[in-house]
Amino acid sequence: MIRHASAAVLTVAVLTLASAVSARQTPPLIPAKAGMAAGTVAVGGTTITLAHAYVGALPDGLFEVVLTDAPVPPADIAVEVKRGGGQRLLRSGKVSGLSMLVDGTGFLRNIIPFVGKLRGGAMLASAGSLTAFAASATGVTGQGSMTPAQTMSQGWSFAASWNAVPVVVK
Repeated sequence: MIRHASAAVLTVAVLTLASAVSARQTPPLIPAKAGMAAGTVAVGGTTITLAHAYVGALPDGLFEVVLTDAPVPPADIAVEVKRGGGQRLLRSGKVSGLSMLVDGTGFLRNIIPFVGKLRGGAMLASAGSLTAFAASATGVTGQGSMTPAQTMSQGWSFAASWNAVPVVVK
């Protein structure tokens, strides 16, 4: 009788773990070409495909990662990756995507979706670690994902990867 109860508890634990793992989104492979992103961000019924990646190397050692569906004009990149007052094209709706503040270990200090009605009005702070992250003076790559359940009932999700050349932001 005890063996059957233990087996039942073990089966429930395995099924619960399998369910949690399958609920997690798998980010795509990191693009080989700099300036590229891969993946999607979804808000409610709106899903956009992320194709472009920009990274600001901030003076405090953090990185402002901006992933968009459309290209950002070269003259606007430094402003778009600026922390505190940046993301003008994302906020205006001219491009859609994500803005992430990431530390050197790949920890998401904050992440903000700019899709549909969410134009910077929803944010997650201390959002956990990315699946992968690497930064050097010549390139910043990363992968990550969040399900709607992980975005604290804000109703959005993402699964993305990127490869970008950092822009030094003063």
